[in-house]
Amino acid sequence: MDWKGLYEWTMKNCEDAPKETEKKELRRITKEDIEFFEGAISQFCFNEYKHMVELLDKLKLQEEDVEKEGDLEFREDIVEYLLGFVDIVENAKSNYYYLINLDIIRGGRFKEIVDLFFKTKYKSIKLKLGSVLSSMMQNEGYVQKAAIKNGIFDIMKVIDEEKDESLISKYIYLLASNNYFIN
Repeated sequence: MDWKGLYEWTMKNCEDAPKETEKKELRRITKEDIEFFEGAISQFCFNEYKHMVELLDKLKLQEEDVEKEGDLEFREDIVEYLLGFVDIVENAKSNYYYLINLDIIRGGRFKEIVDLFFKTKYKSIKLKLGSVLSSMMQNEGYVQKAAIKNGIFDIMKVIDEEKDESLISKYIYLLASNNYFIN
């Protein structure tokens, strides 16, 4: 942050400001002023949605690159961070939580999470992505509706074939998180 620049800009504009007794003239904020303020503010504002998108992009790249297996622990960390952001935003329990989830749905990112859940061959990633999905869907009708539209009930097709009891349990929990039809 260029505090000195902000200070100088403020002092310059305060000194140029008309006195109370003088006629005040308004001036438009320049494009440079807007860029400066946006840059200054963005350095101190944490954008959960932006970070969630970056994490999803990293995970997607890892999962799509079949030739390069990648580091399973790295993938697990990515999903853990993603779950952390979902929990942080959920704990805020405000309109902000609603807007973040809505941005994820509208931006097609929710479908990416569902697709990654079904496509990953790693049990640990599937379990963690299941936690992300169930956390997002829990008590949120609009997210549950998006889950239905994005194929979450395809889980029912794989439950019969699944041998791993922890995955079966996660699948059932995920379906139970979607109580859209119950409400």
